[in-house]
Amino acid sequence: MNDLEISNNTIFESIKRIDNEGREYWYARELPTPEKKFKSIRKRK
Repeated sequence: MNDLEISNNTIFESIKRIDNEGREYWYARELPTPEKKFKSIRKRK
């Protein structure tokens, strides 16, 4: 897995929600824009 894939997985896992029936979902407002995604990658390096 490259850095971008790891970053994407980390972002999605951190904002993932699970309803009472065990289904996963995400709020659209919490999904990262490309700008936010690349900032998080740059901070890790």
